[in-house]
Amino acid sequence: EFGTPSVGMGGTLPNLNTALNIAAADQKVHKNKTVDRIYKHLNTRLNSKASAALLGNIYGEASNFDYTLEEETDRLNKGYGLFQFTDYGPGIGHRTEYFKYLENNNKKDSLESQIDYVLDNIYKGVGLDLGEDRRKRLQDIFETGTVEEITVEFHNEFENPDRKVSKIDN
Repeated sequence: EFGTPSVGMGGTLPNLNTALNIAAADQKVHKNKTVDRIYKHLNTRLNSKASAALLGNIYGEASNFDYTLEEETDRLNKGYGLFQFTDYGPGIGHRTEYFKYLENNNKKDSLESQIDYVLDNIYKGVGLDLGEDRRKRLQDIFETGTVEEITVEFHNEFENPDRKVSKIDN
């Protein structure tokens, strides 16, 4: 069991404990078939700690676990899906690259495709270029980190939020 996050999060990621406990306890996972599908798909490529950490990040981005969720904002570039893929300019960013990924790989939009894009981005450099250093840091922390460390690193390095509105203080 993964327990309570102890990395200076200050409780700022909504219900992180809930998301981690869902991932950690089969009894809770099976109560929600979508969460179960997400966790099982993450677990096909990641260890249980990294899977739980990404599930916690997904919960922070799309708490209803709806892979078609579009961010409600007046901004032109809206987040989309489980990871709230967002462009930072016209046709430049994870949202555009995700839809190119679907087309290039003859895939349909789904929670599995979104997870595959994220992991292919981190492990194979597919999609928006994170840079080799960031990709390597994520790969390493996925293998060696605690759930809390992986949660923070993924949030900061992949989600890469505006630091003024970041959900995790570290």
